[in-house]
Amino acid sequence: MDTSDVLLAMVYVVYVLAPLISDELWLRITLVCASVGFIVWGISIDNPITIAANALFAAMSLVQIVKQLRERKPIELDPSQQMVHQKLFPSMSQREFLIFWHLGRELIADKTIIVAGEAVPQVSVLIDGELRVDTSADSVRLQAPVLVGEMSFVRGEHVPASASVSTVGIASMRQWDTATLREMRQTHPKLTIPFLRDIGAGLAEKVSK
Repeated sequence: MDTSDVLLAMVYVVYVLAPLISDELWLRITLVCASVGFIVWGISIDNPITIAANALFAAMSLVQIVKQLRERKPIELDPSQQMVHQKLFPSMSQREFLIFWHLGRELIADKTIIVAGEAVPQVSVLIDGELRVDTSADSVRLQAPVLVGEMSFVRGEHVPASASVSTVGIASMRQWDTATLREMRQTHPKLTIPFLRDIGAGLAEKVSK
């Protein structure tokens, strides 16, 4: 067995074992190494087709590797984002949460944001300040961070609210249109499951109190 045969055998071993790697980044790195091996083997036997095909595969894989490295690069959340992420949406990674955050908009309000008997077109998070929730039976105060409007989102945006929610003085909030959240299944599918899990956990905690 000459050197080129030994090299080809080694490359095939790497290529065959690569699917056992569960991490996508390391799988791509391993396949690039295998492609480089095929390129070296192609050069040794003067096979331009093998060289060209594997060079193209390696180049495309390197693009994906760079993309994966960028996605795994640590990101920093500001204090408000960290508070909301840790308290209300812990199932999301920081990167997923940042994407979710930018789907919403900032709101500085001193008004009623939910009216009993009317549809609720937004889900809101209180970031700073205080909210008052008025029902037919009583009135309660909510401190930041707290999610409001999520019950209407779960029940359906056309179901009227059972309570009114107003800010107590000026409050800083983040709002997401329910239409945007429902479209998230198509636009950002990776966010859907952690989002639903977290609002479900929040609703269960509210009911248990």
